[in-house]
Amino acid sequence: MKFYPKLNKYKASNVELDLNSGSAWSYGWWKFYDEKTDIFNRCPYSPTTQRHQQKVLRVLRNLGKEPTFFFYFTRLSLSSVDIEVFIDEYRLTCLEIDGLELDIKQGRDGSQAQKERYTRHTFLNNHLLNLKLKCEKLFPTQAAYLVGGKQ
Repeated sequence: MKFYPKLNKYKASNVELDLNSGSAWSYGWWKFYDEKTDIFNRCPYSPTTQRHQQKVLRVLRNLGKEPTFFFYFTRLSLSSVDIEVFIDEYRLTCLEIDGLELDIKQGRDGSQAQKERYTRHTFLNNHLLNLKLKCEKLFPTQAAYLVGGKQ
């Protein structure tokens, strides 16, 4: 990505990282990074957007600003980081866990694929926990919408 010092922005074809606002946009409308909340949406909205995300992550790493919190499933833009984005990510993560649990039940114990399923299951459950914690931090009065979860 090319840096434009007067604008304080990194740009490439259809992707932009604005260092003034601390946000990254794909095609000018789908916001996938918000520095204020430290949220980076890694959902591969499309193959092109996935490349945009990789480019921005590379620049952020080089700047020492790598995000620490990620969304993996929601296709909603982060143009307004609100409780709805968290609810969507939570719901889609639960659906992913449900499908994974079905695969685990049907899988063969001891196989490499089964070990990978258990690892992913643990990762997704941790993601749900971290999602709740981040939501409580950003939206303390609305965090009750994210209840229950997978164990």
